Amino acid sequence: MVKVNTGVLETRIHDTFNLKSHKIIKKKILKLYSLDKFIVICSPFIFDKIFIKRKQSGKFSKGTVIIFIKESLKIIKFIYKCILNQIFVNQIKIEDKIFFFSNRFTDQHNIFPISNYLLEKNVRHTLLFNGQQNVLHKIKKKFKKKIFQIQNYLNISDLFYGYINFLKKKHEIKKLFYIFNFNKDEKKIIFNFFRFFFIYQEIYKRIIKTKEIKFVLSDKFNSPAICSLIDYLKFKKINKKFLAISYAYIGLGGESATYIYSNSDHILTTSKDDNEVLNQLRKKKLLFLTTPTQTAVGSVRNETIKKKYFKKKSKKINILYIKSNSHHYNNIDDKALKIFIRVIRKFKSNINFKIKDRYNLKSQIIEQMLSNGLIKKKNIVNNKEAFVEKSIINSDICVGTCTSALTVQCFWLKRPIIQMFKNKLVDSFKNSMSANTEKELEFILNKLLNKKFLKMKKDNANKIYKDLYLIKQNPIHNIFKYIKNITY
Repeated sequence: MVKVNTGVLETRIHDTFNLKSHKIIKKKILKLYSLDKFIVICSPFIFDKIFIKRKQSGKFSKGTVIIFIKESLKIIKFIYKCILNQIFVNQIKIEDKIFFFSNRFTDQHNIFPISNYLLEKNVRHTLLFNGQQNVLHKIKKKFKKKIFQIQNYLNISDLFYGYINFLKKKHEIKKLFYIFNFNKDEKKIIFNFFRFFFIYQEIYKRIIKTKEIKFVLSDKFNSPAICSLIDYLKFKKINKKFLAISYAYIGLGGESATYIYSNSDHILTTSKDDNEVLNQLRKKKLLFLTTPTQTAVGSVRNETIKKKYFKKKSKKINILYIKSNSHHYNNIDDKALKIFIRVIRKFKSNINFKIKDRYNLKSQIIEQMLSNGLIKKKNIVNNKEAFVEKSIINSDICVGTCTSALTVQCFWLKRPIIQMFKNKLVDSFKNSMSANTEKELEFILNKLLNKKFLKMKKDNANKIYKDLYLIKQNPIHNIFKYIKNITY
């Protein structure tokens, strides 16, 4: 079971807001809720900007000029496309159920199995996408229904009237800056978010018109395109029966659990453990935003992906280090990886190890270790490999700090974990092995060389899966049943 270190979380919240009292934070939240509803509906995006701080712009440079030129060309191309859309593109035929999903390629493996199953059951629905064209090209073959790229239906009228509405509401948006301390760059990001918020609202006025939408299903509602859709359906059309439903693909955890689903009416979660996470936050009064009700349905992606991969046989123990974002917790993951590499080199005759970096990224510390000869290329999982499940299945033990792949997906796949510095993290797993020093990690690895101890840990991981993550029936069917109950 995931244990929320509420003391660590509370400290991080206070540090983020630069305030010592939780009461003062709550007063700020009340001020937020006193603003126009279109701002409140965008709370998850706003709080992303609060918790994920960006650095202030640096000095003027040649690089700044190049970026400015590139961005200007993007804007010109975008406007030109909107002009063409005004002349040639037809409207989208909208059904009363909408799936609106993100740009991440791996997330689509939660969506296409549901959509295809609903199609078999004659449940009519519309698929909306608002991401990069190359991602759409990859995923559209997996769907049996047509996917509508929402950007392709924006026209020049949407840009004009959307921008006019943005200017009318700009004074209301500015009130945010008197409540929370945003730097200059963050203010630009927020203004840009709301420009597109109002532009997208114009397209919804055209394509939805008199259609009564029963629900929108997505991961989380924190982009301008989808926040605008929810605002339009809730407060402009005023359909009291409409539901904004989130499907938390990899469960609830971290600081985001306190705010990311605050504009949802209901959350579909991956396990019973998610309910416990929110209960822990409630007890400590850390849920300062609205929290919707939940239904545990299971993980579609887990059931879909794990059938693809099978464990390769090996005489040695296989250990996987799963890399987290280096910026989290003041580079704590980089510190953990350094300890791991220093210790694991002592076990090269008994243990094989791999490092799974984040998808399509190369961490600076891994590049440094490769150049210094501390690790070899054979120790690195190709960063083009999208699915961490493949690497987890091929391991006996997983090691890391705060990534959800470690604290959640490893247990979905019944793998024991060693969580480095777990007492310093918001999310920790009660049944994980813990190490803070080289000595502690070396002690654990020596114990794991004992086959009986390793088997005991694997059996324990299997029991945890059955107790917390095993959901009755297939997750896809569970979601179908949920949809059927709320719409028929």
